[in-house]
Amino acid sequence: MIVERARIESLIPQQGAMCLIDRIEHWDGQRIICSTMRHRSPDNPLRVRGILSSLHAIEFAAQAVAAHGGLVARDRARPRTGLLLSARDCRFNRSRLDDIDGPLAIEAVQIGANGATRLYRFSVSAQDVVVAEGRTAVVLQGEAGQ
Repeated sequence: MIVERARIESLIPQQGAMCLIDRIEHWDGQRIICSTMRHRSPDNPLRVRGILSSLHAIEFAAQAVAAHGGLVARDRARPRTGLLLSARDCRFNRSRLDDIDGPLAIEAVQIGANGATRLYRFSVSAQDVVVAEGRTAVVLQGEAGQ
């Protein structure tokens, strides 16, 4: 099921230009695949002197993780808020994102979970070439079941 931008903004805290995901192409209980052209946008708020560093791939991945959490928790009246705790083992194969012509594909796979923490492996690719990859840890706020 494809999810468009308006629905994505209802799943994550980032809104407007700060919402970096254009579409969710696929998701299930463990994985999400998103696509975007927001790395090309001149009004991307993460640009510094017109350049979007590949380090910002972590934020693209974090938003995919947040959207996944929102989709998985959709049956809850109020999904728990997550905070990015860490990004580890990150590898960057480019210095910039803004000079990539085509769309970015962002994939996040949940590799671990307990009551308060979710661990994900992520990759950001362009034309089947990995631009960045790593792992993130997210801590959930509030009580389970709230």
